[in-house]
Amino acid sequence: MEGTWLQMKLNWASMMKHVFRLVTMMTVIAAVTFSIESGAQALDDPSARDLQRIVTWFEGDFDNEEQVWFENDPRSNVPFAERHEPLHVTRWRVHLPAFGEYVFCG
Repeated sequence: MEGTWLQMKLNWASMMKHVFRLVTMMTVIAAVTFSIESGAQALDDPSARDLQRIVTWFEGDFDNEEQVWFENDPRSNVPFAERHEPLHVTRWRVHLPAFGEYVFCG
C-alpha cells in the first residue's frame, strides 16, 4: 500500500475540509439570496448593490496557485503539515428559481 496511515488520514481530512468549505459557501449564498429577496432591491439599497457586485465577481475560474507557490518556497518557512493543496474551482450561475434568484454551481 502506498503512503502511510497518517498520510491517508491527512488526505481525507484535507478533502473533508474542502467539502466543508463548499457546503458553507453554498449555505451563505442561499442565506444571502433569501434575505435579499425578502427585502426591497432598490438601486439605492447598499446591500442590493453589494450583492450585484458579488454576483459578478463570484462566477468564473479560481485557484490558489499563488498560495501554494508561496508556501512551497523555502523562504516562507511554512511547515509541511500546514501547507495547502492546490485547489481549482469553476463556478457558474444556474437558473433554479425554486432555490432563489442567485444560484451558482461549481
